[in-house]
Amino acid sequence: MTKKNKQGKAIITEYELCEYDFIPIITEGKK
Repeated sequence: MTKKNKQGKAIITEYELCEYDFIPIITEGKK
């Protein structure tokens, strides 16, 4: 599950990257 930081943005942990084996695209203002 994704975690949200103080700014309210979704943060993907390295564990999730390893688990799902994919590279997420992080954009500001979007989930």
